[in-house]
Amino acid sequence: MGPLQSFSENTKFTCMIISISLILLIFTSASTNMIGNKKTLLLKLFGIIILCYALFINYRETKNLVNSIPDIFINENLTKVRNNALLSYILCIMLLVFVVYMTYTLFF
Repeated sequence: MGPLQSFSENTKFTCMIISISLILLIFTSASTNMIGNKKTLLLKLFGIIILCYALFINYRETKNLVNSIPDIFINENLTKVRNNALLSYILCIMLLVFVVYMTYTLFF
């Protein structure tokens, strides 16, 4: 199996984790009055922890992809792989910004 296929297979689970944590965070933000403040706080914290785990996995897999193909940013034949790696790094940055924002709104 090539590096791109391995990367794709390994990031399917990450996509599922991100989806679950986002749904959990949206649900807890929308239903604060129904669940109560303490349960909402715990569920938001749990969602943020899951999102941090997904961020870690996504960054590790992207780093493994870039390290397994040394000329990924030089070779013009690898544009699809390069685009996947760059978009995955952008996703990592966006997840980090979202985690920082959710943590900030949770405590302040």
